[in-house]
Amino acid sequence: MPEPIQIRKPKGIALAIVSGRGLCPVDMVCSLAMQSWPTNTNFHILSLFGRDTAQGRNDAVRALREKNVKYVWFVDDDTVPPLDAGRRLAYLLDQNGPPFGKVMVAGGIYTTRSSPPEPLVFMEQGAGPFYDWKVGETFKCWGLGTGCMMINLEVFDHLPEPWFKTISEAENRWTDDLYFCDLVAKAGFETMAHGRILCHHYDWERGVVYCLPRNSQPYVNRIGEPLEPNFALPLTAGTSAA
Repeated sequence: MPEPIQIRKPKGIALAIVSGRGLCPVDMVCSLAMQSWPTNTNFHILSLFGRDTAQGRNDAVRALREKNVKYVWFVDDDTVPPLDAGRRLAYLLDQNGPPFGKVMVAGGIYTTRSSPPEPLVFMEQGAGPFYDWKVGETFKCWGLGTGCMMINLEVFDHLPEPWFKTISEAENRWTDDLYFCDLVAKAGFETMAHGRILCHHYDWERGVVYCLPRNSQPYVNRIGEPLEPNFALPLTAGTSAA
């Protein structure tokens, strides 16, 4: 009898950094270098510089699918995640994705580079930022920023290309991350936010680091204390709205 066909299951985590500048904060380098990873897990690094962000993400996904990687973790060149972000996002997908559930996307939370900073987590298109959550909890949502987002690459088997696309028409504006999140939702899959993974968000032009305000409702009603990067301090006073 012929030998059964061996199906090679996807495995491992890939860290993908897509950057048009080719620059990143020193504390981002330290954070990624000191990340803790799940036990016995293959690890890959993919960096794509000098290209459009949406196109870079599409290229990264194609390359990693060929390598049969299970999860891709996108970290933007201006976003600093906590030291345990990679492990916690992988755990969230392991416990809530196939075969246990429909969660294919998990992400940390960071804010807009504005005053006051607004969390980039949303419950539906056009409804504005979502505040009814507690720092420390995990919850399902419609959309997240891609700057600290881990994705089960299996989801791309069910989505039309391009998976990431920026639309800047007068009456139809989409960032590439929310365009992707909308595809995920329409395909019947789910996205989860991790309220313990709070990232710092750099504004290079103004020399400011933005993070979730300590007087915002998610922080006021927090569950325990989040682990934030100990070495990522605001470059100007007052950006964390303490």
